[in-house]
Amino acid sequence: MAQLIVNADDLSYADDQTCIYSGQPFTGTATFYRGNGSIESTVDYIDGVQCGYVRDWNEQGKLVMDAQVKNGAFHGLVKHYSATGKIDREETFEFGICTLRQELVGGDVLATTYSLEANDPNYKVLKAMRESLLNT
Repeated sequence: MAQLIVNADDLSYADDQTCIYSGQPFTGTATFYRGNGSIESTVDYIDGVQCGYVRDWNEQGKLVMDAQVKNGAFHGLVKHYSATGKIDREETFEFGICTLRQELVGGDVLATTYSLEANDPNYKVLKAMRESLLNT
């Protein structure tokens, strides 16, 4: 079955922020456009919730962010690109919590600038989320 791609202007949002298209929770890709007609971003949805990929482009049409999302939050790899198209930052997320960040240093090397540690308050939140999923 072909993926449904729609203009984001044709979508609405329910009180619980579920994305709606033609009266139903939307499954497909929403494309957001700038006033000049160029693509600003695309967002994947499943049953009205962001799930899949979110991609952003700059005004020159170059990809500036490519992110994986699940249940409306970053979940997986998020890549940020420079104006020249090189990756200048990569982040790994789980349930919307950043667990690892690597940034470009010295021209071509990604160096770890952040790693979620056990003493970080978000570590406890992430641990609880993981445990709640195991118990369902």
